[in-house]
Amino acid sequence: MARPRTSPQPEVPGLAARRIAADILDGVLRRRIALDELLSGKNAHTGLSTLPDRDRALTRRLAATVLRRLGTLRHLVGGFLEKGFPADAPRAETILLLGAAQILWLEVPDHAAVDLSVRLAQADRRAARYAGLVNAVLRRVAQMGATVQAGDVSRDTPDWLLKRWSKTYGRDTARAIATAIGSHREHIRRIMPAPPGAGGWSGAKTLR
Repeated sequence: MARPRTSPQPEVPGLAARRIAADILDGVLRRRIALDELLSGKNAHTGLSTLPDRDRALTRRLAATVLRRLGTLRHLVGGFLEKGFPADAPRAETILLLGAAQILWLEVPDHAAVDLSVRLAQADRRAARYAGLVNAVLRRVAQMGATVQAGDVSRDTPDWLLKRWSKTYGRDTARAIATAIGSHREHIRRIMPAPPGAGGWSGAKTLR
């Protein structure tokens, strides 16, 4: 007697948006593709068009928030990792950054941010072994909460850009510029890969 067919389990709400956001972040951070291209250009993620408008907007906000606060996120999350980010699972770093950004700057309940991040890790072949680590670290981030947001926002300026400003304006003025920009991140509209050989993650063009 043939077994009755079972319907596939529906995906957890919000997971697709976060998975696509992680793909986009990997494109910027690992393949050095400009964010704009991954959102709407020739390299746009094919999954974006399948999302409802609300989830598509969330995906964009997730990716942009991580990139705008990348320095702070890496500093904070890295402080909870004795051996640093897993070198054998780059996706684990992306997931940790995404989860922390949701806890600190987006209107996402802590438990939801942690749970969905763990699910993302479990779904990745290399990151799956770090699902427990993702859970533990993000719970620590949630415990710290507001104390993190008052940190040094100049960390979010790429090293190559800070060095360029320091050379032109002096170190103190360069840090003051970085701090001012970090306090008004809503003006950032475009995030791009760093120039060849710069060694930074990406630059940001600010428009008022």
